Amino acid sequence: MKASIARKARKSPADTSATINSFSNPALPKAVKGKPPMGFVACPVDDPLAYALIVDGDCLSPLIQDGDFAVVSPLADVVEGTIVAFSFLDGRQGSIKRLTYLPPKPHPDSEIEELIRVEMDNPPKTFFLSRSVLDKMHAVVGVVRKGEFIALDSKEVA
Repeated sequence: MKASIARKARKSPADTSATINSFSNPALPKAVKGKPPMGFVACPVDDPLAYALIVDGDCLSPLIQDGDFAVVSPLADVVEGTIVAFSFLDGRQGSIKRLTYLPPKPHPDSEIEELIRVEMDNPPKTFFLSRSVLDKMHAVVGVVRKGEFIALDSKEVA
C-alpha cells in the first residue's frame, strides 16, 4: 500500500483532536518536509509530531482501505505486529505495511546488514527491507474513514 503525505497532525487547543496543519515537522519524511498542508484531519491522538497520510492502495484491506487517512505517530512504540509507515532515503514514495520482525539494535561496529520483515494482506505477501535504505519508520495508530477515527491496536492486528 503506497501512501502520500496529507499533512502533520498537531494537537488542537480546543480539544484533544489532532489536526493536520503544519508546514514543517522534524518527524516528517524527507520527501515531504516543507510542503504546504493539503488539509485537516481531526483525530484523538496526543502526539504533537503526529501526521496523516492519504492511503493509495488496498494491501492491508479491510483494516486500512484505499482513500483512508492513516494517522501516524512518531512517538508511538514500533514493535512486531505494529502497522508502520516507512519512507525511503532516496525519496521513493513510502509505504504502509505490518511489521513482523524488528531485529535488535546491532553493535555500533557491526558490519551485518539489518533487515526488517514486513507483510501485507491483500494479496498475502512477506518481504524484507534493509534498515539502511529507510528514512523514517513510524507507527500507524489509526485511520480516519468517512470522517470517523478508528484506532488501531498493534496487539489486535498482529
